[in-house]
Amino acid sequence: MAEELKNVVVVGFGLSGAGAVQSLAEALPSTHRLVVISATQTAYFPIASLRASVSDEWAAKVSLDTSSYFNSDSPHVLLRDVSAVKLERHSITLNKTHPEHGFGLEIPFEYAILAMGSSYPPPCRPLTSKSDTSSIISSFHDLEKGISSSKHVLCIGGGPVGIEMAGEVKARFKDTKECTLVHSGATFLPEFKPSLGESLKSQLEGLGVKVALNTRLDTYGLETGPIAPRTFDLGAAGVVEVDFIFIAFGNRPNVELVKEFDPSLLSEGGRIKVKPTFQLDASNSSLDHIFAIGDITDIDETKVWVHAQNHGPMAASNVLSLIAKRDSGNPSLKTYTPGSKIIVVSVGPNGGAGQIYLGVVVGAWATALAKSRTLFYSKFTALYKPI
Repeated sequence: MAEELKNVVVVGFGLSGAGAVQSLAEALPSTHRLVVISATQTAYFPIASLRASVSDEWAAKVSLDTSSYFNSDSPHVLLRDVSAVKLERHSITLNKTHPEHGFGLEIPFEYAILAMGSSYPPPCRPLTSKSDTSSIISSFHDLEKGISSSKHVLCIGGGPVGIEMAGEVKARFKDTKECTLVHSGATFLPEFKPSLGESLKSQLEGLGVKVALNTRLDTYGLETGPIAPRTFDLGAAGVVEVDFIFIAFGNRPNVELVKEFDPSLLSEGGRIKVKPTFQLDASNSSLDHIFAIGDITDIDETKVWVHAQNHGPMAASNVLSLIAKRDSGNPSLKTYTPGSKIIVVSVGPNGGAGQIYLGVVVGAWATALAKSRTLFYSKFTALYKPI
């Protein structure tokens, strides 16, 4: 009987969570089932969202329907368009029931993996509150029309998202549209080698992007989208009149669930403290059955998918070890070594730069080959292949 199965709950079905789900679904014993909690009806690919903002072709790729993720005869359950609102030691409470699966508001679990990800300004997260594929595609078409009909796009925020968005706009519209990128710092990505930021700035300016460094703007009330023509004083970079704003800052980890459960589990930086095994780093072993992965963790590494994609499979492996060796003493769990300081930033489909392993900085050709042309799209589709 389904009600006799022990639940392994995964909260979050983004890129990190999907990696855990995929690994668990293939190996859970018949005594257990997966209960996956997804806040949306689709899988969403933020890495492709910036290009989708200027390309109808990519707008159709940025989300995948997940209604048939588990086969009809699978014991596992994907609850879509539902939010977890309360975490307790051995249960999770949802914002609505799912009687079709026999679930009320509260779902008990033997093990849980938390993978809530981060909140970003759109389009790195969906532009619409409706999370079905057709609504997401339609919202990107509207965004593309807004950019296409504008004369001057102002990107505010010179991190990877702002750099990539400015590059996508100028790569797509070339000489037909002005684009300015405003950054409060003196250089791009100062935590990496100087040559990385220099290469990105040079490539942006080569495309015709106006780069304004050491510049702060009052962004109160501004959000991504078209605006009535408005003048901004960029100081030494001059005055610009723009009619489209792109906000490229403001991401934060989604840790409210854990903060309300036990604030001591959060680091000073506001992320969830985890052991090298991805188990919650509590004062004792009472929470060793709860894991956290992805952006929400305090693991000291660059918050990029190339690292986070390794979290889910390892956390899943440790859950499986705990299940298999529950009655045979302390199981041997895998431990994670934080990833090296790496990042790869696209500048349109044919450019970009990155700092990879051993601190090597690569330029446009290598970046285009590794990321910019395909944006890892095949990995995204493989991650959400129906099981």
